[in-house]
Amino acid sequence: MKTVFIFLVLFFIFTQETYASSQLRVLEVKGNRAIVSFDGEPPKVGERLSATTSETAGPYVEARDNRYLKLKNPRDYALGVDFAYSSLSTATRVSGVSSPSTKTTLMTMSGLLMFNFSVFELGPVVSVDFSQTGSAKPISTSALGVRGDLNFIKNQPGVVFVPGVGFLGNIVLTSSDGVSGSGLGGDAELFLKIFPFINPVSFKIGLDYTFSKTTLVNTETEISGIQFTVGLQVYL
Repeated sequence: MKTVFIFLVLFFIFTQETYASSQLRVLEVKGNRAIVSFDGEPPKVGERLSATTSETAGPYVEARDNRYLKLKNPRDYALGVDFAYSSLSTATRVSGVSSPSTKTTLMTMSGLLMFNFSVFELGPVVSVDFSQTGSAKPISTSALGVRGDLNFIKNQPGVVFVPGVGFLGNIVLTSSDGVSGSGLGGDAELFLKIFPFINPVSFKIGLDYTFSKTTLVNTETEISGIQFTVGLQVYL
């Protein structure tokens, strides 16, 4: 029995006039046999079910003429959050005069919507971070950007580990003590997505190089370095 039967699936019944649906759930597996419960009309004893993949419709299970068991969670898109806490190198220029490099404590939280094309994922990202350099006043920063993930393994139902690289580019808006500024930022990340519950929840761990350059009044600030990230995504 193919591993696709591990998941909850949506059973689409196509007729000439109407559509009906039912679900199945694997109750027990012994060797290459499985006991499956159906929510709706079950197949007949001896009827064959075959797992297959459609390039357009995604993975599905074919049963009978014009009847399909389509995956309930095909990982078409994901809603997620990422967290990062790090100490990064900071270069500052005030009125064109450079100051010695310092360390900045940075805490970042990002929300993202990713559209999954199996080997590639793309979507908008909104992030908020708080940074502090030495005894200076804390600076809050918000950013809006686009992220793209290149998966080394196809991110599709049944796959538990998905390694890859991600790239982010964003527009940064920063403020401190009532004064606003702006700039650009981005990062490159090496990540691993883990689906411990098979589908649809994934945990992500990553190591990325981040960079941002902002201007606040007459002060230019560049923050860069390597940071560790963790994330949670729900695929739908």
